[in-house]
Amino acid sequence: LQADDLGDLTSGYWWVLWAKVAALVALAPLGFAGHASGTEGHHQAMTGMFLHLVGVTLWVGGLLALLVLRPVLGRALPVTVSRYSTVALGCYVLVALSGVVVAVLQADDLGDLTSGYWWVLWAKVAALVVLGGFGWWHRRQLLADGLARRWGFARLALTEVAVMAATVGLAVALSRTPPPALESTVGDDPMFDLTGYRTPPPFQPSRLLTQWEVEWLFGPLAVVAVATYLVWQHRLRQRGDRWPVGRTVCWVLGWAVFGYVTNGAPGIYGRTTFSMHMVQHMTLMMIVPLLLVPAMPVTLALRALPRRRDRTLGPRELLLAVVHSRWARVIGNPVVAGLVFFASLVAFYWTDLFGWALASHLGHVVMVVHFSLTGYAFVWSLVGRDPGPPRWPAPLRLCVLLGTIAAHAFFGLAMMQGTWLLAPGYFKTIAVPWVPDLLADQQLAGSIAWGVGELPTMVLALLVTLDWLRTDTREARRYDRRAERDDDAELAAYNAHLQRLAQGRQSATGDPGGRVEPADRSDSEEER
Repeated sequence: LQADDLGDLTSGYWWVLWAKVAALVALAPLGFAGHASGTEGHHQAMTGMFLHLVGVTLWVGGLLALLVLRPVLGRALPVTVSRYSTVALGCYVLVALSGVVVAVLQADDLGDLTSGYWWVLWAKVAALVVLGGFGWWHRRQLLADGLARRWGFARLALTEVAVMAATVGLAVALSRTPPPALESTVGDDPMFDLTGYRTPPPFQPSRLLTQWEVEWLFGPLAVVAVATYLVWQHRLRQRGDRWPVGRTVCWVLGWAVFGYVTNGAPGIYGRTTFSMHMVQHMTLMMIVPLLLVPAMPVTLALRALPRRRDRTLGPRELLLAVVHSRWARVIGNPVVAGLVFFASLVAFYWTDLFGWALASHLGHVVMVVHFSLTGYAFVWSLVGRDPGPPRWPAPLRLCVLLGTIAAHAFFGLAMMQGTWLLAPGYFKTIAVPWVPDLLADQQLAGSIAWGVGELPTMVLALLVTLDWLRTDTREARRYDRRAERDDDAELAAYNAHLQRLAQGRQSATGDPGGRVEPADRSDSEEER
C-alpha cells in the first residue's frame, strides 16, 4: 500500500491489526496462572510471564504463518522471511530475558537448582539455545543466498517448529511440576496479604531517592523508548540531517521522570498513602507529557524509518495511517481530549476503579497506561507539532486549556473538602502505621492535585501563546513575500476600492472636491 493511499486502511488492514492486538491482550489472564503468581514478588512474575507469552506467540505463530503462506508468497518469500527474522530476534531476546526474571523469582537457594522443577527448566533452556542456533543459521545461510534452494527454508522451518513444539511441551510440563517451596520472610503483613507487595519502611524525605523497586514492564519500556529515539537520531545524523538537541533532552528527561515515578519512591509509597499516589498520578498525567510532546517523536520516526516500495505496510506506513485516521482526529480534538482528561479523574477516583488499581497489579498497569496516554493526548492537542489532524487556532486552544484546568481545580478542591474516605476498604485494611489520619492524607492529596497542575498549566499557556505569536509572524512574512512578488497587488486593489467609494460619494453628493487619501502599507497591515 502506498503512502498516499492510507485512507484505505479503514478496511481489512485495520481489522487484521485489531485482531492481532486483541489476541495479544487475551494472553494477559494467563500471566496470573504461573507458579510465581502466588509467591512474594508475584507482580513481577506476572509481568515476566505475560512478556514471555507475547514473545513465544509472535515467534512461533509467525513461523507457522510463513509455512502456511509459503506457496502463495512466491517471489516475496525472501523479503518476508528477512523481516520475520528481525521480529524473531526481538522475540528471542524477550523470551530469554522474561524467562530469567521468572526463574530467578523461583530460586530460593542454590540447592533448588537440582530439584525436579529446575531439571525441566534446564531442558527448556537447552531447547531455547537450539532455537537460537536455528535463527543464526537462518540469517547466515538461507537469507544470504536469497532462499535459492527450493525446499531449504521449508526443511529448516519444519525442524525449528518441531523443536518449538518440544519446548512448548517442556513449558507445559514445567507448569505442572511443583516448584521449590519458597520461604517467606514477610510475616504478618496485611498489605502483602492484600496486594503481594511488602509494606515499605516509614516515609521520610530522604527515601525519595533511596527507595527503588524495578517494575519489569515500565522500567524496560522507558529504556527501549530512549534507545529507539537515539537510534533514529543517529540515522538522521549519518545521512547529514540535523535534529535539535533540545528535543532529545526533553525526550530523555520525560522518560527518566516516567521511570522514576513508576520504579522509585512515588511508585512504592503510592500503594500505601493517598498523597504519594496523587504525586505519581499527577506526574504521569501532566509533567511527563509536557516533556515528551515537544520532543516530536512522530516527526523523528517518519524521517528515520524507511519507506517501503513494495506496497506492504511497514512501521512508517502504519504510523502515518494512525496519525491521519478518524480516530486521531477525534482524540486530537482539544475539546474531546480535555473532556477525557477531566472525566477520567472523576470516573477513576469516585468509583471502585481506584481500589482495583491499588489492590491489583493489572489495575495498576491499566491506570498508568491510561492516564499517561490521556495526558499525552491532552498536551498534544494543545501544543503538539507532530503530523496529525488539523490544529485549532491558538485562541480557541487557550480557551480549552483554561476551561479544562478550571475543571481540574474543581476536582482538587472537591477532594480537599471531602468528608468521606475514597477506597476505604483498601486503606483501612493495610493500616499503614505512619498515616494516623486517612482523611487528612486524602485532603492533602487534593491539595497536591490542585498545586501540581499550576506550573504545567502556566507552561502550557505560555507555549500556546508563543505558538500564537509565531503564527502571526509567519502570516506577516508570508504577506510581505507575496507583496514583493506581485508588486503589492492587494494594497493597490484596496486603494482602487477606496477610490471607487470616493467617486460614488462624489456622484451622490455632487461635491467635486471630495478626495480620499490612498492607504499605505502600514494602514493595510493595521487593518489586517
